Amino acid sequence: MTKRTNGEGNIYQRKDGRWEARFFHTDPATGNKKRYNYLGKSHEEAYNKMMAAKAAIITGNFVEPTRLTVKDWMTYWLAECIEPNVKPTTYSQYETMNRVHIIPTLGSLALQKIQTSDIQLMYNAKLKFKVSNGKALAPRTIRHIHNVISGAFKQAIKEGKLLKNPAEAVKLPKKVKPDIRPLKLNEVRQFLKEIAAHKFYAAFLLELRLGLRRGELIGLRWQDIDFERRILYVRQTVQRAQKPDGQGHKTQVIFQTPKTERSKRPLPIPVDVMIDLHNRKLIVEQQKEAADEYFDYDLVFCKPNGHPLDPMYITRTFQKLLVKAGIPQKKSFHSLRHTAGLLILEQTNSLKIVQEVLGHSNIQTTVDTYLDHIGVEEMAKALSQMNGLLMTENTPVGQEKTVKP
Repeated sequence: MTKRTNGEGNIYQRKDGRWEARFFHTDPATGNKKRYNYLGKSHEEAYNKMMAAKAAIITGNFVEPTRLTVKDWMTYWLAECIEPNVKPTTYSQYETMNRVHIIPTLGSLALQKIQTSDIQLMYNAKLKFKVSNGKALAPRTIRHIHNVISGAFKQAIKEGKLLKNPAEAVKLPKKVKPDIRPLKLNEVRQFLKEIAAHKFYAAFLLELRLGLRRGELIGLRWQDIDFERRILYVRQTVQRAQKPDGQGHKTQVIFQTPKTERSKRPLPIPVDVMIDLHNRKLIVEQQKEAADEYFDYDLVFCKPNGHPLDPMYITRTFQKLLVKAGIPQKKSFHSLRHTAGLLILEQTNSLKIVQEVLGHSNIQTTVDTYLDHIGVEEMAKALSQMNGLLMTENTPVGQEKTVKP
């Protein structure tokens, strides 16, 4: 059975009982003619779908129908748009978020039919209910997942697969500051005293003075240190990435460039640290002579055979040394970086200097992390320096002239 209305295209009822509307459209840019088909449970539904498509073409909001699923699109996006353009560790994080969280929940949905509510429900469920490791996801993890989904859908819009981004209207959980517990000054002194004879004493001292990221610290090379000018240049990091090594391991330790362009920074080296770096250089030379085979990556802190340290090794070493020093409270390696930032802030009262030393890409990161640590005493001290600043020279306080309007 077929019904036609002038200018509407063809609409007919299929053998399965559904209605199908079809029309042809010629692309003015290419001259190519293409047929479009729309199904509905009724004549009216099929007709409305067809007319909506025609209106979208006229207004420039038409999107070519596709049978791609969310899984299909995410697979393409990661392989073709992300992996060739980001660092291995960044790709690894994106791939994990996609494989573990996105695909199991949204993967089977049609790309062009996914709704904001589908994404919102997934976020809410992961915030509320326990996942495979027995814990609900933290708000920060939800935001990481959102960045992956939203980024993929933005690219789908650019490539004409979506008209709008369904992730944009999602209500995200509030940002929660990570609970990073810095060492107190007496704990720092206690820690350094206890590890004075440790082979990586120079590494932990350098960390407490300059607040390098973990990967920056173990990626540091001798060529990055100017001993004459006492300057250290951050140019390389060491990370463990999800990248098969061809020997049955799913991950491997790799070298890569620093996190951001702002992370590539010169840092002045304190005199006391310079002494320990010289001592460290002697240790490395002894390791070279003692090793049957030495792999020279020019690393300052490395294994006895020259290979780079695993990032988790330096973290576990730090935590063991904390216990040995009588500081039982478990802290992450990042606590050392945070401790350095606070010590610098206490000495300078300058968030800008903290930003430059730590290599934050923008000052807002520094403010969000350290502003709460500026106490009333520090503010009073800074404000006291303004005493008399607004008065004219030689004008006693209390005898200022009144300016007439």
